[in-house]
Amino acid sequence: MAKTRKDTNGRVLQKGEYQRKSGTYEFKYRDSATFETMSISAPTLDALREAEKEALRGVYSGVKVGSIGLTVNNAFERWEAVKRGLKATTRSNYVYMYKTYVWGDLGKKKLKNVKKSDVKAFYNRLYDGGLKANTLDTIQNVLHQVFDSAIDDGYILINPCDKALKELKAEDRNNRLANRTHLDEVLDIAQQERFKSFMLDHETFNHWYPVFVVMMETGMRVAEFTGLIWDDIDFTNNIIHVRRNHTYNPDPSTRKSVHHISTTKTVAGFRDIPMRVDVQKALDVQKSLKIRCVDTIDGVSGFIFANRDGHVYHQQPLNLALKRISRECNEESLQKGLPLLPSHLHCHMLRKTFCTNLARAGVDMKSAMDLMGHSDVETTMGIYTKATKDMKKKAIITVDEYMKS
Repeated sequence: MAKTRKDTNGRVLQKGEYQRKSGTYEFKYRDSATFETMSISAPTLDALREAEKEALRGVYSGVKVGSIGLTVNNAFERWEAVKRGLKATTRSNYVYMYKTYVWGDLGKKKLKNVKKSDVKAFYNRLYDGGLKANTLDTIQNVLHQVFDSAIDDGYILINPCDKALKELKAEDRNNRLANRTHLDEVLDIAQQERFKSFMLDHETFNHWYPVFVVMMETGMRVAEFTGLIWDDIDFTNNIIHVRRNHTYNPDPSTRKSVHHISTTKTVAGFRDIPMRVDVQKALDVQKSLKIRCVDTIDGVSGFIFANRDGHVYHQQPLNLALKRISRECNEESLQKGLPLLPSHLHCHMLRKTFCTNLARAGVDMKSAMDLMGHSDVETTMGIYTKATKDMKKKAIITVDEYMKS
């Protein structure tokens, strides 16, 4: 009969448990995957047995014991080391977001201890601190991949990021809907005409006319628009070839923003956009300004849209210019009784305006999807649905007038 082993306090030690001469405790067992003898230590028997539960749970479920000491940051470093298929700009953005927001917070936690409530609490802290929901989306994207990678490696059983952002995004959407300024996501026809005429006739803002007319009348993303070079314009057939993205994002190592050229955001983004007459005229105006872009980015030069110093535009100065134009335009419009522009006018609103114009003109969903460079129809449909609400109201009024006649 096996001899019963006890510690110095007289407690019975179970199979695999040992007390060292120093008084600390050790548990030895065999890893079911590698058949190696593994060991964990603890200062007390109670602490050892808590660690035993986790270790044995791993043995029976296939989770590796090595995960006991891993932090979320360790898992991120493992994921980053082997992750393939990301554009350089996407990878840079992921790393920057992780190092800025996750590394010093959730990233310090032990991987095995992270629960969904921890992830939700982390997102809530960031949101309450002023971070936008779309930024949280990016953080969720990279974190979800990190935890998925840890599951594939056998370090954890479930992904605590699954649907962790769902409730917060719903709350954010409701908050935005409650704030009526966010309902004006597009310019109506009168606002578009006012916007263009104000820039064209204003001595301070007229150099912005070709910039924002081309943006609004083609629906290009900012990164696509600022990445345009003159060779992309086919003046013979009146077509713009969208072939690349230009981004200006922080470098994870230096935290300084740098310019990059990459392929379009999606395969669908690689497309041709026919030019309307207004776009052709706007590009002619841009040519007449004779602004030569001095920048060469990742071997690409000849950018169409550059500031007066010859440097290619990026999103921040464009959005700032739109806010200034909106403010100045509205001051004048109030005096003259003309249509007002949204005070929060920004680049993406011009892209949505283009898509809404397609809906207003009765362009079919597939063609609109292709022109916008959307990779899934749901994105296009979301804009079309909002646009067609007004169209339905007008249709009912038309039918009502017909029935009365």
